[in-house]
Amino acid sequence: MTASLAAPARATLPSRLSWTAFTLQEVVRGWRLPYAPAARIDALQARRVRAIVAHAYATVPFYRDAMNERGLVPGDIRSAADLSLLPLVTGAALAADPWRFRSTAVAHEPLLELTTSGTTGHAKRIWWDRAAVFRARAAGVHQRRIISEILGRSRGSRVLLVVRRGGTGDDVRAFHDAHSLLADPSASGIAAISPEDAFEHNRSIVNHLRPDVLMGFGSYVGALYRWAQRSGRAIHVPKLVWHGGEQLPDVDAELLAQRFGIAVRSSYQACEALRIAVECPPGGGLHVYADQVVVRIADDAGRTVAPGQRGQVVLSCLTNRATVLLNYAIGDVASMASEPCACGRTLPRLERLEGRADDLVRLPDGEVAHDSVLLSRLYAVPGVVRLQLVQETLDRFTIRVAHTAELDEATLRERLTSALRDALGGRDVRIDVAIADRLAPDASGKFRTVVSRVRDGATTVDSATR
Repeated sequence: MTASLAAPARATLPSRLSWTAFTLQEVVRGWRLPYAPAARIDALQARRVRAIVAHAYATVPFYRDAMNERGLVPGDIRSAADLSLLPLVTGAALAADPWRFRSTAVAHEPLLELTTSGTTGHAKRIWWDRAAVFRARAAGVHQRRIISEILGRSRGSRVLLVVRRGGTGDDVRAFHDAHSLLADPSASGIAAISPEDAFEHNRSIVNHLRPDVLMGFGSYVGALYRWAQRSGRAIHVPKLVWHGGEQLPDVDAELLAQRFGIAVRSSYQACEALRIAVECPPGGGLHVYADQVVVRIADDAGRTVAPGQRGQVVLSCLTNRATVLLNYAIGDVASMASEPCACGRTLPRLERLEGRADDLVRLPDGEVAHDSVLLSRLYAVPGVVRLQLVQETLDRFTIRVAHTAELDEATLRERLTSALRDALGGRDVRIDVAIADRLAPDASGKFRTVVSRVRDGATTVDSATR
């Protein structure tokens, strides 16, 4: 995910006081929610479903037209289950016309604008209103409680973020600072390392700060610790790696847990829904933030499948009144758990989440490049609609791209080549650009935006992209 460039203007002091009070009130209201009876959770969801559907029908062009075409009125959608009556929305539809999903009621409000980095194949533009942003911030207390349970203490823990500079986290924190007086617990005194920097540089920071928690891009953390192990370099071992925004490959999770003895847990979020689910201390599933979103698992036709059955993740955000997304196929695969969780939390639980697992790019000098760094540069080229980056060998890349003809093909090739070479630190690599009318998913139905055919310095054949 990428952040917008302009810093938000600071609100007036009375406004910041108001949103501070709002956030604290939301923390108090939601404190016991993870352990509430299922009937209470369902009732809360139903109230928020009715409110967001009424808002969408009145102010969001896409949903007003879609409901009219289907002969629906807001009163027909009374509960979470009824959201399946709405059309299944794809990331391609949102990317093609984000304004169709934006409410006309927020035209004069300060909004948080986020742009996805295109890891699902389409870069998308999403706006968030202040109430939704601060409800998501308040819900973050549940993740901090879980981290405290795992570490065995609630104060004094050292956290090191693993994030791309200028990414979504920076944008969200800037918005918090502009509209609230609360110190952001994810920014106060917390350092960060970036996948853009060399392994040795980041290893020195980890060893100097000796964090209890490494939080952020799990695939990069796995690559860093694998590099340290194989090169014989000593590296500090935290108690917990907390990853989100991407799937941590099983081989890296096993390395961190078994070789280094690190607890590995995750959260599930996206630009389209700031809070989706969070893993509990015992592990084995992610509890859905049922006050923030409705999550269902559907088959290819959009029909809800039974608990335990694998299908596409379809979410409806219940809080955001700026960009409204209901019955939205986010591009991940999972199943819903059918049994209660051992931790005692009663929130719905996702299991076997198969989120995006795009490959890290391996470089000739042993470093890696993270997809968030590469894609943010490539999608900044004008006219790019969808692309796939394939690493054929250590020093040869293919960029497959569909575009809008905003640039002529020769200029498009030149700009993409320059952007990728810059993202790779100016390394001497061969870059081919293949222009296509459209880029289709692979045989599994998923679209992998970054594909590396290089493993441990050797070239392999990836059957998904042959």
